[in-house]
Amino acid sequence: MLKIVPLALLFLIITNPLFAKESNFIYSIRQEYLSTRAMGMGNAYTAVVENSEALYFNPAALSLLQSTSPEFIFTFGQVASTVGDNFFKKLYDDISTSSKKGSSSDRTSTLANLIESKYGKSYSARLHTLSALYGRKGFAMGFIPIDLTANLFVHQQIGPTIILNAYEDSSITLGYGVKLSNALAIGVSAKSLYRIYYYKNLPAIELANNSTSFHRSQAQEGVAFDADLALLYTLPSYPVSLGVHCKNLLDQGPKYDPNIINSNSNAGMPPKLARRVDFGMKAEFAKIWKARLRPLLSADIRDSFHPNWSLRKGIHLGSELSYAHPSYPLALALRTGLGQLYLSYGFSLKLFWFTLEYARYGEEVGTRGTHQQNRTDMLRVALIF
Repeated sequence: MLKIVPLALLFLIITNPLFAKESNFIYSIRQEYLSTRAMGMGNAYTAVVENSEALYFNPAALSLLQSTSPEFIFTFGQVASTVGDNFFKKLYDDISTSSKKGSSSDRTSTLANLIESKYGKSYSARLHTLSALYGRKGFAMGFIPIDLTANLFVHQQIGPTIILNAYEDSSITLGYGVKLSNALAIGVSAKSLYRIYYYKNLPAIELANNSTSFHRSQAQEGVAFDADLALLYTLPSYPVSLGVHCKNLLDQGPKYDPNIINSNSNAGMPPKLARRVDFGMKAEFAKIWKARLRPLLSADIRDSFHPNWSLRKGIHLGSELSYAHPSYPLALALRTGLGQLYLSYGFSLKLFWFTLEYARYGEEVGTRGTHQQNRTDMLRVALIF
């Protein structure tokens, strides 16, 4: 156990815990990679992950993969969207209707009233598709060509305003994990990411008069290179694991502009990936019902040292009960947890290579002093060989 102490201290020294000031009225913590399994169990996943997804959640766990059975995961689509609210349709209908009748002040008043009724609300959608992940003992490689996120935040600045915030990330990541002893493993990963970022304020008066314009010259783009470092420690004689994952050690953000979509050199660079540290614990219990059911509990403190971090946003608790049929290629799992103290739950079904996963979870999008939940549904369809 003492071996992990100096390494843990190294993490704290590297991370330099200086909290940046909240800006742009965006207070959520964007996750670089979302896992439907993880979100179903409250995103308490740092010490839990045992497949190739360890590349993104704890590269040290790559040392646990089976050397004789390489794993390949192909995700057709993974979609996350804010749970049922007709705000988008209502906004579109009001803009369409008000633009055809009434005075400018009438149109502005109609849209202002709609936006005011949603103050503090957040709406989001995320699409991750056609990604590939390959892993074998000690090594994994991941390619995500499309990871698109769009967010709407409703605020009052000078007047009723909608804030549009969008990302499109494409990334390649390589990771290695090795055991330093029977109990302790260490892992590293390196990533290259191309990011397109768009941010725009949409006041009610502009929406009412159709004076809002969107052009690619307003977008920022850039290429970033960064690295992660992780540890995984399993207590001798106990089914308990402890994990630490330090993300984006360099924290330099995009530095190179390839001018693919925007030739405007004054547009600036997209936001940094943001350095952060995840601490996790997993307790795995003895299998029950003829060794077919596997229960586990997990707890994480995530995203420490992120500019928008708060204790509430850092707390994640999870549980999972999984079943594997002894004779057929069938596996089921039920999950629940608390992510940022909001209830989450989900399930997965695996038949042969086909995998279907679902999760519903809450995300804290409020400030450190106020709480606001963004409730989200998430669905993933994948092939796992």
